[in-house]
Amino acid sequence: MADDIDQLLDEVESKYLENVETRKQKCSAVERKKNRAPNGLNVDLEEAIDDICELPNPEGEIPDKRLQTLQTTSTGPTSRRDCQYYCQLNSQEPHLKAYKSCLTAYLGGTAVSTGLSSSLTQRACSNLRCLSCDFNVTMFDNYCWDQSTDYLFLRNNMPDFQRVKKKLSHKPGWRSYACQCQHRSVRDLAEVRKCEDLKWVCGKH
Repeated sequence: MADDIDQLLDEVESKYLENVETRKQKCSAVERKKNRAPNGLNVDLEEAIDDICELPNPEGEIPDKRLQTLQTTSTGPTSRRDCQYYCQLNSQEPHLKAYKSCLTAYLGGTAVSTGLSSSLTQRACSNLRCLSCDFNVTMFDNYCWDQSTDYLFLRNNMPDFQRVKKKLSHKPGWRSYACQCQHRSVRDLAEVRKCEDLKWVCGKH
């Protein structure tokens, strides 16, 4: 009987001491947090901040794709992810593209290449626009306009080739131009501004 009482007292004492030790440890932890918090900062707030700062991010990714530009330098993208975002950004913003005008707008036959004309390269402008009718100028390679072509015909039929081809004669090496009010056929390189009555300008490339 005495042995049972001693055993019971030992169990009660061990549990009591264990609870007291645990309580002391918790009090010490809270006291340390209070001492660490400046100006009496709330302990719960400190714990919440600690929990947030310790959240794992195994992939190391930036959650917002718009922030991926922070990974780029002044010379361009520096990683595969940045390249994909950079290309996507450019495709969604075509208005940021820089357009250029011909230094001198030229007309020319099929022997003259078309495109942007610069100070070093003379090309037949492929993007002419008329200032009178405000329509793009259309080109027909290896054709020449008939002398009977007039303003009314162009106004009603341009730029449909099937409707205007009855006024076009096949001539290899020539190139015919027309908007909805003017027309011209050329074989050699010629400056637009020197062509009489033409009010065509480069519409930018």
